[in-house]
Amino acid sequence: IQSTAVISFRPHHTERPLSCNLNQCELYSCILGLEEDTALSIIDPVTVNIEVNDRAPRSPDIDVSMATQHTVEVVLHQLNIRLSYHDMKMFQQILESVPKQQKTAVKNKTQSNERQQPANFQAQVNKLSVLGFLPEDCMKALEECQGRLDDAALWLTHNAHPAPSPTILQPDQSKEDTINFQGLEVKTGGVNICIIDDCGDCDVPLLEISLLHLGLKQDWEGKGSAACNLSVEYYNRYLSGWEPFLEPWKCSAEWSNCPSKDLIGKRLIM
Repeated sequence: IQSTAVISFRPHHTERPLSCNLNQCELYSCILGLEEDTALSIIDPVTVNIEVNDRAPRSPDIDVSMATQHTVEVVLHQLNIRLSYHDMKMFQQILESVPKQQKTAVKNKTQSNERQQPANFQAQVNKLSVLGFLPEDCMKALEECQGRLDDAALWLTHNAHPAPSPTILQPDQSKEDTINFQGLEVKTGGVNICIIDDCGDCDVPLLEISLLHLGLKQDWEGKGSAACNLSVEYYNRYLSGWEPFLEPWKCSAEWSNCPSKDLIGKRLIM
């Protein structure tokens, strides 16, 4: 994946505190070292605008800071996706490897810390932290002094600064700087998903799904809606051309999460 990203963060701007622009964002598969010769496009270059804004209507009787409700808005013009069998298998292996790698990394880190640190290492860190220093500085001091507590305390007085006292924000300032996420909106001019058969000697398109004027809304309470013009075409190999499978159809859907009858879990209603 490659793109040029521009991120703007304005913590004191309550209406538009965050915006991100991804220029020419594209995704492709390739052989490392031979990118130019073996690159196969999965997502064509597209420009994506992501913005956190506050568009909720306010009553003049309500405080502005209390009425701030931010929505994450994603806007892109045309999204073209090409997926083959090997691409889907690759994404499946990547997703399955993430929890395994995370578990292995945590296990290796725990074993490494157990080998390097003595049994009373944490107790010594707690004793040094009482003096007002950060735990990270206390760990470094013990490592520099090979676990000698008195020498580590002397090392801290010369090489570290006491931890600053926690700053308590004023109520008005904390409310002003808070981003209150309420929902997500996605707007696209069109999404085309092409399924490719790459199991043989050549890549042959099978199916193309088109979602025109797609709009999606989802709030954090579980309610959402989507609307688009849906059409599906299949590739006729004998005629070497596309033929309609589903004529353009204007469709919409709404869903919400609500407690189930046993009040233990939730159920999805569409």
